[in-house]
Amino acid sequence: MTFRTPDARHRRYFRSLGPDARMLLVLRDELYGGAWTSMLRTLSIRLKELEPPTLVVRARLRRRVRQDIARIERMRDYEARYGVNLAGCRAL
Repeated sequence: MTFRTPDARHRRYFRSLGPDARMLLVLRDELYGGAWTSMLRTLSIRLKELEPPTLVVRARLRRRVRQDIARIERMRDYEARYGVNLAGCRAL
């Protein structure tokens, strides 16, 4: 997929992201070569490994993984809809 250079609208969206979402962008690029699919696969595996959530720590971790998956899906959908790479907003 070819991405366009992020314009002001996309930079505003990027600035509206919380620190957790921004960190996911960094991790995607640094650890997963820019691929949301690989990152989502890893998180899905982690979620399955935490079953059943018998301990409070596991329940909290499962909640966090589910939240991260939701963040990734929102950013992935945004990038696909507008043909931009949000990580490009970090450098601007």
